Amino acid sequence: MNLLTKKIAVILKAITLCLPFSLNSIAATSAPLYGVTIDNIEQLSTTVEALASLSQKMTARIVFDEYRPPSDYLDAVSAISNVSFVMGEILDSFYVKQYSVQAYLDRTLAYLNALENKVDIWEIGNEINGEWLGNIDDVVLKMTGAYNIVNARGGQTALTLYYNEDCWKYPSEEMFGWAATNIPSDIKNCKSNLAF
Repeated sequence: MNLLTKKIAVILKAITLCLPFSLNSIAATSAPLYGVTIDNIEQLSTTVEALASLSQKMTARIVFDEYRPPSDYLDAVSAISNVSFVMGEILDSFYVKQYSVQAYLDRTLAYLNALENKVDIWEIGNEINGEWLGNIDDVVLKMTGAYNIVNARGGQTALTLYYNEDCWKYPSEEMFGWAATNIPSDIKNCKSNLAF
């Protein structure tokens, strides 16, 4: 087993998935998803080979880098979707602050339009309660708007929270409190939730 394969064998944690009631082949509500994060598509053939060699079918979370168009990911998402389920991370949390609400929603729609048939789950927010994402009201609008865009198409969504026990900058950013206060009920109460 090579180093890349070992790195790939990790479980995505601290995410909530909102899946339509009629689940497709990704998972039954009681089945865990095994996942990896891919933040570089430059060695695509090696990544695909490593994913294909694992004993469990993975859910590969592909980080869509800031200021890159969806066309940059067409080949990678297509190849990876042949050996793995695909979770598309709309934007890494570090860059969320650099996008206006409208730019974030435009990005969500552009990626959905280009990759809808190859991405199984859309990560509508990454480490959504981190203080570095910017103004909370804007963060909530970005998260909710992205959810509404994907949900309107019948897509599956995921929301990743930043588990920050005793290491938040402001008490309002503590994960459970932030989620209770800022995640709208339609996202919390979607028909099926899986938590990791």
